[in-house]
Amino acid sequence: MIEQQGRILSLQGSQATVLLGASSGCPACDAGKGCGAGIFGRLVVRKPVSLELDNPLHLQPGLAVRVGISESFFLRLLLNLYLLPLLAGLAGAALGHFLAGVLTLADWRQDVIALLGALFLAGLTLPLNLTGKRWQKASGQISLLGYPALRDGQSCQAAMD
Repeated sequence: MIEQQGRILSLQGSQATVLLGASSGCPACDAGKGCGAGIFGRLVVRKPVSLELDNPLHLQPGLAVRVGISESFFLRLLLNLYLLPLLAGLAGAALGHFLAGVLTLADWRQDVIALLGALFLAGLTLPLNLTGKRWQKASGQISLLGYPALRDGQSCQAAMD
């Protein structure tokens, strides 16, 4: 399970709104006393994301929590968001290159046709990823976990064990 730290913003029935990405790591890492994840987190600026998740642990607003996503679901997301458009773009470039050869185009015209083919087929994958209907089944794949409080001098890894 891949985990991310978050904070519960509000509750609506059995649903909790959790804010993710507001900090670069756990409090010890943000202070520079933990495992070092805070250093890498400062290199990449992330916009906070809020999720609505089931709250089976009945956690209250303001609490720091861990949100977990299964590795298999994470890999499916990566394949759909990155690999599928890349492969479609490569196939479109090959198709465009072939089409330009059939039309006996040369020089930059052949490159332009290959580029248009790559953009067209890669662009066809965008509606699949933007609609979000395929990811509505994700509720069972992303879960809200409790988050233990860190004691003074304790690192992230020690708190997670």
